[in-house]
Amino acid sequence: MDKLKYFGIELRRGATKGQASDLITKCVEANPEAEHNYQKRPATEAQIRRIKKLAKELDADVSDELDEGLTYEEAREVIQDLEST
Repeated sequence: MDKLKYFGIELRRGATKGQASDLITKCVEANPEAEHNYQKRPATEAQIRRIKKLAKELDADVSDELDEGLTYEEAREVIQDLEST
């Protein structure tokens, strides 16, 4: 839902995940530059909290990544890497 808000779209109450996904796909196809900007924005606080929690649970050192300041896309990749270990 956050991504749709980024594109300036609000879903009506009761919309399904499938409908939201279809709208996101259409937005991305219609405006690839906005998608690029969405992925390159700074990581969210929720992503940073998730990375820190996973790193603590796995005893993984992610200080370099956090010190560099992650983009949304980079944070998503770090989370995926940590979840797959």
